[in-house]
Amino acid sequence: MSIFDKINNMYSSYNSNKSIKVRASDNFVNVSNSSSKNEKEKFEEIPFSIETKKTGNLPSTKKLGTSNLSLSISKGNTGKLELPDNLPPKKEIELFLGDKASDAEFYKLGIDYMKEKKFDFAVQAFETVLSKKPDSSKAKTQLALAYLGTEDYGQSLIAIKQALVSDSKNIELRLALATAYSKTDQIEQAIKEVQSLLKIDPENDKLKKKMSNFYYMQGNKFRKAGDYANSIDFYNKSSKYDKMNPIIVHAIGSCYRDLSEYEKSLVNLEKAFKMYGINPKYNSRKADIYLQIADIKEKKDDIKGSIESFSNAISIDAKNSSVHFHLGELYFRLGDYENAQKKYIHALDYDPNFIQGLINLGQTYALQSQLDQSMGTYKRILEIEPANKTALSNIALLTYRMGQKEEAFTMLIKLVEDTAKDNYLVHKYLGIIYLEKNKIDDAIEKFMKTVDLNNNDSDAYVNLGVCFHKLKNYERAVQEYIKAVEIEPKNVFALKNLALLYYDADQIDDSIEMYERILEIEPDNKSVLKSLANAYRRVGESQKAIEKYQEHLSARPDDLDALLNIGVSHFEKGQLVKAIDIFNEIMLKDKNYSSVCNLYLSKIYHTNGQFQKAFDTAKRSVHGNPHSVEGFLQYGKAAMDIKNYSKAIGCFRTVLDLDPDNSYAEKLMDTSIKNYERLHGRSYEDVGDVWM
Repeated sequence: MSIFDKINNMYSSYNSNKSIKVRASDNFVNVSNSSSKNEKEKFEEIPFSIETKKTGNLPSTKKLGTSNLSLSISKGNTGKLELPDNLPPKKEIELFLGDKASDAEFYKLGIDYMKEKKFDFAVQAFETVLSKKPDSSKAKTQLALAYLGTEDYGQSLIAIKQALVSDSKNIELRLALATAYSKTDQIEQAIKEVQSLLKIDPENDKLKKKMSNFYYMQGNKFRKAGDYANSIDFYNKSSKYDKMNPIIVHAIGSCYRDLSEYEKSLVNLEKAFKMYGINPKYNSRKADIYLQIADIKEKKDDIKGSIESFSNAISIDAKNSSVHFHLGELYFRLGDYENAQKKYIHALDYDPNFIQGLINLGQTYALQSQLDQSMGTYKRILEIEPANKTALSNIALLTYRMGQKEEAFTMLIKLVEDTAKDNYLVHKYLGIIYLEKNKIDDAIEKFMKTVDLNNNDSDAYVNLGVCFHKLKNYERAVQEYIKAVEIEPKNVFALKNLALLYYDADQIDDSIEMYERILEIEPDNKSVLKSLANAYRRVGESQKAIEKYQEHLSARPDDLDALLNIGVSHFEKGQLVKAIDIFNEIMLKDKNYSSVCNLYLSKIYHTNGQFQKAFDTAKRSVHGNPHSVEGFLQYGKAAMDIKNYSKAIGCFRTVLDLDPDNSYAEKLMDTSIKNYERLHGRSYEDVGDVWM
């Protein structure tokens, strides 16, 4: 029994004389199928040649008053004035230089701060210079660069542009301007600035590196937006200025993979792998290449090759939780939940608080019906992130699966009202519970909300179909089942329910098509074999029906219904000896089948001209089932064959008692009355008991 069948058995508590299937997805909330372990942007910028690093900002003057400071100032061994680390910048400058210090001294102090990367102090030093000497182009330039160092890019843009007014040809300033543009997401402006500089000095390696970096950043920007074609274009431009950078080639290969151009992707990924060489600092990148190659091979149905590539990734970076996670995802997609579980556990060994790893681990437990372990895993997530919507939702779904349906119902209602209004699975499970409660209108509302939030959820369309099926709105039910199949062509539940509807609507050819599609998906589905055989028999394809019944019996040899239908099919084909043997065999195995077997034996004896045997077996048939319309029809016809017209008339009257609109019985009764009167030369008189 498949996972879906097990879940179906759990969810389908409502009664119906048709095996309409409700489908509840095995998947819980937010199971990752991405190629990265978190949502952080994995692209890196190519390092800039200008370093813009902060070094511990001192507290602001507002927080540290200066009037009551107790100072201990000494020159130390170096002869240089040493100051307490917690002094506000301006106070330090005042102590160091005094009130009468010149702008040149403040400028020199600013340069010293720049060398020491104390950019906040440098800003104040250069601002002091400009307060004393507003037209100092050198101070303006250094102030702009100091702002860039503080990573206050908005202010640095203003300062750089002001400095360029008086020093427009300063290459360093223009590079700084390009950097500030890039940091404020004005990458096109940054590119234009460097392009203009390259026209002046086309062989400048520093400028080439900058240009490569900005093109790369623009490529990243397009990639984040899902515009992979433009992304590749900018990566190629980046590579033109930095041909030996494997990171760029790696990114190009990744984009081709995103575009499903797998051959081009493999060429670039393998090229990048070789360019990374044996330097261990690139191990994580090489592992990522193996992961992408594994993904490509899996999409090309090369499962063994995919697993091999994942194993290669682990051999490079065994402690990388992401690698184990990705291998777990591959096993998960293959339905090998046991091995997926092992890999997720390995990933968590190296990163115990890896939320997506915990989510997927909980999923594998649930799929193997290890519900307690699954529940424990999601509760562990709540210890790390108490408001994690995925964990809260899955705990509610697990509560449902553990049979605590009312408690689950309460939890799901709260989630819908609180944190999970847009969680389609929560709405879907509420719909299932409403369906089980036979609250069809409420169920429809929830399933409609489900498909509104996620119109690719084929299960929700199946369940909508079930709702309309139960409301006897068969046309709408068919529409919903067809939507499910369009989304998921192998959705067996939708195909089964379509087959049932088509069968009941006497669209037997369509029903046969659905059953045959199911068998293409599930060749060992013996219950479908029996249904398909019934459909073949109904359209007169007796031999095909026999073959399918026999296939079904190979798995369920005790299914006497299937054996009975084989006997009926042989009868319909005119293979009467085989039919007789089968009907006698069935009666020996189970006397409860005597009535229907005797009915068909009577028909066979009638066909063979053995009218008395036909009469005797028909009599045994109606004794076994005194409410069988078909049985009394056969009994009456057998009585007519032996000219027992009074018996025949009594049988047909019984048929009309059971089925007042049966015109065939009326016709046969009229014929029997006439034959009786012709035979006896008098009017028919009711002789009473039909059994006599």
